[in-house]
Amino acid sequence: MPRSSLCPVLYPNRLYPIMLLWGLLSLTACQSSYRSSEVDLDELRDVMLVDPSILSRGSEDQALYRYVRPGITAGTYTRVIVEPVLICKADSLSEAQLRDLQALAHNAQVLLQEELAKVANLTNKPGPGTLRIRVAVVEAVEGSPARNFVSSVLPVGLGASLIGYAGTGEWKHTGSLTVQLAAFDAQSGDLVGAAVDRRVGGKSAEGFLDGWAGANDALRYWAKRLSYMVCKGITRQDCPKP
Repeated sequence: MPRSSLCPVLYPNRLYPIMLLWGLLSLTACQSSYRSSEVDLDELRDVMLVDPSILSRGSEDQALYRYVRPGITAGTYTRVIVEPVLICKADSLSEAQLRDLQALAHNAQVLLQEELAKVANLTNKPGPGTLRIRVAVVEAVEGSPARNFVSSVLPVGLGASLIGYAGTGEWKHTGSLTVQLAAFDAQSGDLVGAAVDRRVGGKSAEGFLDGWAGANDALRYWAKRLSYMVCKGITRQDCPKP
């Protein structure tokens, strides 16, 4: 039988599973980070900024665990102090790990100040109507660009990656970042709100080149999310939701 007569039958059958898998993958390919399904608060107990017992499970568009002090009046806080971003368990990190987390903490500081400056007045002096925000990087896992690429393109790797995603809700080799936040009344020191969240890297072009792409995208999301919450608390009407 001539080779050309095989093409219409055999090649599409071979390509169809690959195209189907790639089509499923492309549904989340535009997202370079997304909320994880879980974070273990018991493992974080020694480094928590607040008592974990006050935290409750957040909805899908909120942090995994959160707390908001009851009875806060909208418009109470119009100024914000952004403390230097902390690194949890820094003493137990290797020199390379500490260097990576310091870079992430620096990026977080810049992003928080940039986003919050859009909706509130930044200050370094406590006073009436001032919110003090404390953020800590708890854990960061670098993704593997090479393995991420292989598990996204090659049929066997892509199939295994999709099976893993279906079972855990997370892509392999894309990295993750866990942070916690606490907001205090800058004058009284009373806790106003707190959150613990973990985001994992998604399948994105950036993740094929940079193992920290997912982590930095998570920082951008959290900065925008916090800015949105502060904006709503100030009762502004032009709050851009991330």
